[in-house]
Amino acid sequence: DDAFGDGDGDGDDDDDDDDWIAETCHKRTEHYHMKKPHGNPALLALLKSCGKKKDLVKIDRIQADLLHKGLIEKDIYIANTLISLYGKCGELRKAKEVFDRIPARDVVSWTALIAGYAQNECDEDALECYRSMRAEGLSPTGRMHPGRQLPERGRPSHLGR
Repeated sequence: DDAFGDGDGDGDDDDDDDDWIAETCHKRTEHYHMKKPHGNPALLALLKSCGKKKDLVKIDRIQADLLHKGLIEKDIYIANTLISLYGKCGELRKAKEVFDRIPARDVVSWTALIAGYAQNECDEDALECYRSMRAEGLSPTGRMHPGRQLPERGRPSHLGR
C-alpha cells in the first residue's frame, strides 16, 4: 500500500470504492428483484457511473452477472440502461445482444439502440432498427423520434430535417 491507499502510487483509490459498490449492488440485486421486479436504483446508478467513465470492464462484469441471474430478461430498465451505455461506448454488438434478450421491448429499448447506431455513424443500421420498431407497431414520440436521433447525413427526408 502507498500513501494513497491503493498500492499503485497514482492516488486513485476510486477503483476500490467502485469494486465495493459493485459487490454490494450485486449482492442486493437478487433480493431486490424478488420484492420489486423493475429498476434497482443502486444498480442503475452504478451502471450509469461506469458509463460516464466508459469503464467497459466493469459494465461487462455487471452485465455477465445480470445475465447469469436472468435479470436482463426480467428487468427492462436495466436492459435499456445497458443498451444505452454500450451504444455510448461504441459497443454496438453488445448493445444489440442485450436488446435481443428483451422479451417485450418498449419504445425506450428501440430508441436506445437507434441512438447508439446514430451516435456511431451507423445510419443504415439506425434506419433499419427504426423500420423494425415500426413493423412491431411501436411509434416514436417527442424526443425519441429517429428524425432527431440521426444526423443530417443519414436522415431521409420523410423523417424531417
